[in-house]
Amino acid sequence: MFDQSQLQHKPFITVFTPTYNRAYSLGDVYESLCAQSMQNFEWVIVDDGSADNTTDLVQSWIDENRISIRYAKKVNGGKHTAINLGVEMAQGEWFLIFDSDDKCTPNTIERFYQLCQTLSAAELSAISTISVRSVTDSGTNVGPEYAFKQKIVSSPSEQLMLRSQAERWGINKTALMRDNLFPVFPGERFVPESLIWNRLSLHYSTLFVNEGLRIFTPREDGLTASMLKIRVNSPNGAALVYKEMLLLELGYWDRYKALINYFRFESRAKGISLSWVINPLAWLGVLLRLADSVRLKIGE
Repeated sequence: MFDQSQLQHKPFITVFTPTYNRAYSLGDVYESLCAQSMQNFEWVIVDDGSADNTTDLVQSWIDENRISIRYAKKVNGGKHTAINLGVEMAQGEWFLIFDSDDKCTPNTIERFYQLCQTLSAAELSAISTISVRSVTDSGTNVGPEYAFKQKIVSSPSEQLMLRSQAERWGINKTALMRDNLFPVFPGERFVPESLIWNRLSLHYSTLFVNEGLRIFTPREDGLTASMLKIRVNSPNGAALVYKEMLLLELGYWDRYKALINYFRFESRAKGISLSWVINPLAWLGVLLRLADSVRLKIGE
């Protein structure tokens, strides 16, 4: 068991869970956190307008007083708006987004603390994020392993590449998250989290660790199950991600793909600009936009 006396009263980590009608799975998060070998954390839950019994369930856990829990309920606005509120509520030095359908290993909080202790003061000040892998309930890796045990990466394009290799998970400095809140577009309920990770990578390094701490279970009602429809319904957020990817020192092929996808969603958000007439990448994006509409129509 971790010696709690060597830590200050301020939470080392704010474990943050955004939830929407997930009372049936939220208990996995609770039991994972109650089982942690290190208890120097707070659990902040933002309920994004659930219509189930989430409020009563969380109150029962608060009454049990096994771990520190704070709960807020707001009008439904999408995960990114819940994260914004969670960041504002957070008291921990680090911020861990722990989805409402996930679990973690019993040493997760302790391992993140230990990883911080392995860094020099200069290294710690230079990073924004510590990123680890995800595993299944049986311990199988979700996605490829890293080719190294751990590595500090400063290149924004390399950070993007490593993050893109399946389900990565990790902690981010709360103060930096607070300085980089998600934009909110009227009528849209989704902005990809990669927008914030890309912005952080322009100024800070990430410590990538080849260790699985998150226990990931894909669910049919998860965001990834209907991502095309979600992005089509939130085109401003999708377009912004691809636009800002062009700042990440990408190779030519990746830049072309980012540009095409930018036009794909920008044309849906704001219409087709006359300035695109002589740009073949713009028209490829428009064709993809039309293909999206056909795919969604067929899937109805």
